[in-house]
Amino acid sequence: MLEFMQKNSDFSFISKIIGELAPEFGAQVVFGEDNVFGGYFLFPDGRKSFFKGSSWDINNLGVSKVANDKTMTLFFLDQAGYRVPNGKLLALPIPDFSFVQKEISSLKYPIIVKPNSLSRARGVVRVEKEDELPRAIKEAENFEKYARIEEEARGRHFCAGILDGKVFLVYEKKPFSGGEVLSDFSDKGSEEVKNWLGRAADTIGLSFAGVDFIYEKEGPLEDPNSCVIIEINASPSFKHYGSIGEEARENVKSLYRGLIRKLSK
Repeated sequence: MLEFMQKNSDFSFISKIIGELAPEFGAQVVFGEDNVFGGYFLFPDGRKSFFKGSSWDINNLGVSKVANDKTMTLFFLDQAGYRVPNGKLLALPIPDFSFVQKEISSLKYPIIVKPNSLSRARGVVRVEKEDELPRAIKEAENFEKYARIEEEARGRHFCAGILDGKVFLVYEKKPFSGGEVLSDFSDKGSEEVKNWLGRAADTIGLSFAGVDFIYEKEGPLEDPNSCVIIEINASPSFKHYGSIGEEARENVKSLYRGLIRKLSK
């Protein structure tokens, strides 16, 4: 399998990572036919742990479903005292645009319109003024039946990779992109911010998580009070980050080593 991975550049980033790590645990990786994005670990005691894409037998089903709902996730984080953007959830399609204007009258422009359960910036539109709103809502309708409309959090966009409350990687990424990495912050920033990020994932009940947040200040990540959480992903892959260089890849590999260790117990 490892020889196959080395010869096939199209083999998924995470599949390569787990293929390299599995032997450390005496495990085999069994993929689903020609689908290298799904399969299971076979551990020495005969147990199987299934995965598909970047979804693993590590987060409970209920909390994974909650994390997939942006509005619900941000509601619970807000209740726990975390800063999140003000926003509204709307059912689609919209029968009367005046209803939307009334529902979001308390929100300040610019605002962000996004499908409520998608990731990788799919269907996300930034709206600077009211007459742009119908087009943005129409874009969200192309993806699902609910849209979240929220005030834009101003600052730099970051993502952190977390396992059991420990931050393994942090990077700044291009806003509204599918994950384009601007700079690696994994060895920068305060322990206070990293501990804050770990507690945020734990607040939602996620063992494995990607936390997206806006940092309102310039310079290093030092002040948790300047962080605004915009979403939490229960199935992050970090393939864009891990592709920027060997050090980043090793950070992702360390995270997945911990993940496989947890699955093997």
